[in-house]
Amino acid sequence: VSIVSAVTANWEQDDRPSLILAADAGPTPRLILAEAKAHPKVKWEYKLPSPPIEVRLCPDTGNFLVTMEGSLVQEIYFQEDKLAWSLGPEDGLKKVGSALRGPWAKTYVADAAEGMVYAFQPRKDLFWKTKLPFIPSLPASEMRLSLYKKAPKRILMVSAVFGKDKGAKRVVYLLNAETGKVLSWRDRLAEGPYPDYRDVLPDLAVYQKKQ
Repeated sequence: VSIVSAVTANWEQDDRPSLILAADAGPTPRLILAEAKAHPKVKWEYKLPSPPIEVRLCPDTGNFLVTMEGSLVQEIYFQEDKLAWSLGPEDGLKKVGSALRGPWAKTYVADAAEGMVYAFQPRKDLFWKTKLPFIPSLPASEMRLSLYKKAPKRILMVSAVFGKDKGAKRVVYLLNAETGKVLSWRDRLAEGPYPDYRDVLPDLAVYQKKQ
């Protein structure tokens, strides 16, 4: 087992997690749904066509959205073990590092090949696309997405790493989730460059309901 990404899939009434959804990039790539215990029992699993990078919940459908190597993004309808929706190279994607679904049914995709961020409609029509500014080098070695709301705007956060090892440059961008406009970007803290990171998350509640 090689877990690369995991999220809470269900909660108890006292706010303790009861089920964990995880992406396993082991010899047999798969999604697993397991009890949130020290020695969990696997309740469900689904074999994937490619090693996963990350997995998310779809707040609009309750399905599972998995990003995989080969620039594959698939929505899995787990009740019937079938593919519900997908994106891939045939949709112009080249090196997908992250994807997430918003409560309003748009799917956001970060493509590290050219520093692009895309928003797709449910029918896979392109709603907007944005090339990130101030890119030190391409392709990005890491790109991750997060959503939050700062009234009245819906914000898409992009944490990116350009280059590798000691020469890596880390930049955090904030985009308007409805238009793709870059609102701000930052490559350092007040006291100096960002420390090493793979992902950055907003310290605000994650979208779980339509907002």
